[in-house]
Amino acid sequence: MRDAALKRQSMTETAGNSFLSEGKQEEPRLFSGIRWRWGVIAAIAMSLLSLWPQIDLVWHRGSEWNGAFAHANYDEEIYAAYLNGMIEGRPRVSDPLIELQDGNPPPESLFSIQFTQPMLFASAARLLGLSTSSAFIVLSPLFAFLSTLALFLLLSVLTADERLGGVGAVFILCFGTLAGWGGKVLPVLHLGITYAGFPFLRRYQPGLAFPLFFVFILLIWYAFTRKDRSGRTAAWAAGLVFAVLVFSYFYMWTAALAWVFLIALLWIITHWSELRWSLMRLVPVAIVGGVTLAAYAFQLARIESTTGATQVLEFTHWPDLVSPPLIIGLIAGLLTWRAVRIYRTHWADPLTLFTLSFALLPLSLLNQQVITGRSLQPVHYEMFIGNYVALLALVLSIFILKRRPETSGAPRMSRALAILGLIAFAWGAVEINYNTRRRREHNVKRDEFIPVAKRLQDEAAKSGRDPNEREVVFSPNTPVVSDNLTNYAPQAMLWALHAPLMPALSESERNHRFFLYLYYSDVTADELGLRLRKNSPVEVLALFGWGRQFPSLSAEFTPPTDEEIRDQVSKYSEFIKNFGSQSANSPQLSWLVTEADSNVSLSNLDRWYVRESEEVLGQYRLIRISPRVSAEANPPGER
Repeated sequence: MRDAALKRQSMTETAGNSFLSEGKQEEPRLFSGIRWRWGVIAAIAMSLLSLWPQIDLVWHRGSEWNGAFAHANYDEEIYAAYLNGMIEGRPRVSDPLIELQDGNPPPESLFSIQFTQPMLFASAARLLGLSTSSAFIVLSPLFAFLSTLALFLLLSVLTADERLGGVGAVFILCFGTLAGWGGKVLPVLHLGITYAGFPFLRRYQPGLAFPLFFVFILLIWYAFTRKDRSGRTAAWAAGLVFAVLVFSYFYMWTAALAWVFLIALLWIITHWSELRWSLMRLVPVAIVGGVTLAAYAFQLARIESTTGATQVLEFTHWPDLVSPPLIIGLIAGLLTWRAVRIYRTHWADPLTLFTLSFALLPLSLLNQQVITGRSLQPVHYEMFIGNYVALLALVLSIFILKRRPETSGAPRMSRALAILGLIAFAWGAVEINYNTRRRREHNVKRDEFIPVAKRLQDEAAKSGRDPNEREVVFSPNTPVVSDNLTNYAPQAMLWALHAPLMPALSESERNHRFFLYLYYSDVTADELGLRLRKNSPVEVLALFGWGRQFPSLSAEFTPPTDEEIRDQVSKYSEFIKNFGSQSANSPQLSWLVTEADSNVSLSNLDRWYVRESEEVLGQYRLIRISPRVSAEANPPGER
């Protein structure tokens, strides 16, 4: 097996240095000689680690567990809501939270144009009879297994050392959060925290797109290092994988596009005499990618015009030169340069070029706005791909620097490598345990809410409604009820934390629904002003957007000013003053959900709606409501 590894390394170096040799060489089949057990062991270990949040939730709930999936990463709840809609039979352009407006389907959105994964998972869930929650439970270990295996395979092929591939994969995945300014250490250092746990496992974004990114890299490697038919086949396969990425996750396909540009540029510079051959290898990727991007642009042209503002699209040329992935990439680049200087490698070596392209990728991703003038939440590049690629570059640069030229560059397994693997896995356990404990209370409350969601699901099934005919639910409890009901039940919400991102709502409709939510929650204008001044997330996100709440999402962060707050308070005061039956029935509510022990009167809601029946389900109260016939004549609180 060691001879096979050396042969693969030798063939790679030959392919990188003498493309134009007339003699034909017998090239081994793709993946030949790879000892998969190292990758499988690493993948199983990461899969078990990924299950810890779910195990923790089930352990703490015991026999009372209602089947909720453990929420481990931000935005998972809204992705679950969209997936749930597709499982229930709603179309691709359906809105996860909001009912149809006047019977018209919503426009394209960032949910609908990134449809590959939800369509695949929804089809599988319907086939297997899985709920959205069950699907999300399965996806965590599945993504962990596939991601580890993809990195193992890439490292093993590039270095011809499967043991390094297994350890390197675990190292990259477990230290990825720390490399992107997250992790357990940051609160200890009082630097704040933007993330914890494993960002690459966020369901369903980046999810499946994450391992596919590294598969894309591996296929490009084969396209450039193989002169036979398998190289051409790999190039076409890379184009198809890129096409899947385009309709999977924005930050993944743009990273893949930036990387392929970098490696093509580096390859052409160092292999200028073989320019025609190099360009021909890129033609399949360019053809498939060009057609795919044209289709993507067509869909993007039909997206709601307010999407750019809600997604914090900024127009800036300001560079970012202090991001951790960028710094790690710079270190990897310097180590690679050092390896060239001491003759451990040379610039034309494919491994050297690929390592250098990985090192440069974070710099290009986090500073593309210098040229384009547009920045769209660059923190996603830091946390979901740039950090992992930077660590990949670091692993490969150290490998190049330490390898022995006389042994074809394949270092032997050492005690240091084994220790590194154990340290990485231990750190991963610390990361995921910290994140699990941080979210435990919220996950328990989400699971306690499941009986209400199931009852609403049963009520919808009894009514025989079309999947698009969604009753509207109101709850003053946003974090648990509003943000999770659509994960399990077909009804729509009056308001939820992610409602500002919904394509079915115009800016005026968003403001109307949020003011309606405040009014029914008995929030006064003065109290709204107080919450905004205290930077309350629910109110700031609804009225000013995500970019005014979270500094990490904006290159030029500015919190709401006193003048802006006074303006919103004035608008809400006017809303209350002019409130009438038309406002109360737009949209018309059908259900009210409150906490069972809540003493909130909800007098404004009772002025316009009658409580027909109510039922206590665990920690929550589910109430059927209907509009009053002559609500204008009824004083607040009258039933």
